[in-house]
Parts: sequence; structure tokens; C-alpha cells
Amino acid sequence: MFLDTHKYGETIGRMYLVTAEQYEEIRDQKGRSSAWYDKEVELGEYLGVPIKTITSKERKVVSVASSKYQGVVKAGIKEAYPEKSEEEVATYLEKIFTYQVEINHSDETLKAKWQEDLAAAKKLSEEERAKLLQGVPKKPKRIITTTTCLEYNPVVIATRLALAEGKCEKCGQEAPFISALDGMPYLEVHHIKSIAEGGEDIVDNTIALCPNCHKEIHFGRKI
Repeated sequence: MFLDTHKYGETIGRMYLVTAEQYEEIRDQKGRSSAWYDKEVELGEYLGVPIKTITSKERKVVSVASSKYQGVVKAGIKEAYPEKSEEEVATYLEKIFTYQVEINHSDETLKAKWQEDLAAAKKLSEEERAKLLQGVPKKPKRIITTTTCLEYNPVVIATRLALAEGKCEKCGQEAPFISALDGMPYLEVHHIKSIAEGGEDIVDNTIALCPNCHKEIHFGRKI
């Protein structure tokens, strides 16, 4: 079941008829003191039998659901509700997996994970990708990340751009277009020795690059 108990909504679930002893065993297995299953909720009755579920008292920090996990959820829904069409299942999956989540990752960590997932997806066969694309949400997830930014000295950036005179200092080509922001040739300033590696935010440690050369430095294959 996927339901934000702080909001009104509906969710798809499956009920199991168990004895009181079996229910207590389930509570013990999940861990009564676990922060994930520390709240028991009574949902009503069915044929005189109480309907219960266990959940969390508070919203939790969660990670992004992988495509594999979403596939497992989809298979479970289709098994429990065979009368639901592919479109209905896809709509439900889009609702439960397209939401804002808070994760304990920096923006850079999240981007790195996405690049790893992309690399793995590229290695799949056409048939494997087609299977994973069936019934997946059509909208991306909204993710709240904790980001630490570096505030570069704008005078250093402006000085380097002025020295470049509108040309990429790596390939020597003119800037590819005029920036709509300031009407100047568009170039990107790169720190030759990154701040993370101990580099300084000074003019002599910068170079003005066209977008292609800048991307090549960060993502190009080293030969």
C-alpha cells in the first residue's frame, strides 16, 4: 500500500486473513520498535473481522523507487486486481511514484546515481528495455535534495570572460551563440584545478570554454 496518511486519498492494497497469533508474529518480524512500522492503524471491519495495517507515525526519508521495484509493484497489482486494465494500472503507478520525496543525498550524488542507472540501461537489450517501459509512469519524480553550492567570485568569472574575447580558449572557436541574459558571447568558465581538489577561485586557475569543450573536459573519454 502507498498512502500519505497526512492527506486524503485512495490506495490499492491486499488483505490477508490471519489469526491473532499470526498477526503478532508479523508485528515481531517487522520490528515493533522499527521507525518504519511503529504505528498500527485500524481501517475498519470485513465480515466482522478487524482490518489492520502497520505503518510509520511520521513521514520518512526515502530513496527513489527503482524501475525494478516499480515492476514488482505493477506485477502485484495485476495479480491482485486482474480486472484492471494496463491503462488503469499505469495511471495508479504514475500517481504513487510521481511525488516529492526527501532523500539524504546531495544533488551531485543523485546525478551520479542517475548516470549509473543510464549506463546500465544502455547495456540492456532492446527487448529488456521494451519490457521495463511497459506501464511505467509518464512523468518524472519530483525529488527534494540537499545541495551545498560554491559561490564563485563574479569578478573572477567576468575577468576570465573578458580575456577570452568571445572565443573558446580550448578550441579557439567563436562562442556558439549570444546569451539572452546579458547579450554577450556565451562561454562557460571552468576551474582548471577544481575547488574540490584544492584549486583556487582565481583568474589564473580558470579558462573560458564553449559548452562542447566544457562537457568534453567533464565527461569525455580520456585517451
